[in-house]
Amino acid sequence: MTEKSGKNQHWVHCRYSRPHFIHQTFFEYASQSALHCEWAKLYLEAQIARGKNHPSAVRALAFKWQRIMFKCWRDQTPYDEAKYLAALQKRGSFLAPKLDALLKEAA
Repeated sequence: MTEKSGKNQHWVHCRYSRPHFIHQTFFEYASQSALHCEWAKLYLEAQIARGKNHPSAVRALAFKWQRIMFKCWRDQTPYDEAKYLAALQKRGSFLAPKLDALLKEAA
């Protein structure tokens, strides 16, 4: 696609395609994680409350999972949900108060 800025500037805009199978895999993983992981469920609900539609909210959650998986891969450590929840609280995530209330309610 050719883009134009002003009268004399023209350039070709290229967009790289994504590997669709990997994209779909992360989308499905994120969708299923919301069923089994409380912070993922709360994150998905928060994205929908912000006005995102369901697929966009799941993609946002999938991106979060990608960052988590990359760090686990890079550091050669398994995923530890308790460690992740502690990190959320330490950083002051918007999910922290909701998780605290949920944990108090469960106890």
